[in-house]
Amino acid sequence: TTAYPGASADLIQGFISAPIARAVASTENIDYVTSASRPSLSTVTVQMKLGSNPDVALNEVLSKVQGVRGDLPDEAEDPVIVKGTGEQFAMMYISMQNPNMTPEQLTEYIERVVRPRMSTVEGVADVQIFGAAEYSMRVWIDPVKLAARGVTAAEVLTAINESNFLSAPGNTENEYVASSIT
Repeated sequence: TTAYPGASADLIQGFISAPIARAVASTENIDYVTSASRPSLSTVTVQMKLGSNPDVALNEVLSKVQGVRGDLPDEAEDPVIVKGTGEQFAMMYISMQNPNMTPEQLTEYIERVVRPRMSTVEGVADVQIFGAAEYSMRVWIDPVKLAARGVTAAEVLTAINESNFLSAPGNTENEYVASSIT
């Protein structure tokens, strides 16, 4: 996986995914190579043939990726290479709830306490959180300033609710570069 903040999916494909995929495709015992290019992120997956040594393959893939690192855009972050096995699947789903916590508080607790502890358990490859309540805003209202402007707290709440949506900022283009704004 290689991050290139602000780059479009097309730029990622042409300047990161394709060169890395070409380089690792010559690795011995490769079954197939796939790539996914999204704005700001490239993921290249190498599937090894059954019975091949994953440690040897990892070293060879690392070497090939380092060989093309100089050809990647300077602004791109260093590629992150992770060895996995076909045995990676969800072994367990855990549901958590607490009547004394808001969804945001529970998410924060899981991120800060539960995930780090579970990640240290031997044999745990990854801990993912689904259904997390991540977006929130805390607004402190100064009644004196509100009164001076002739605005009520209810009007502030209405204005926040009316403009409460998630949206991608968009793209910007010039003669030489097209970039996603994130």
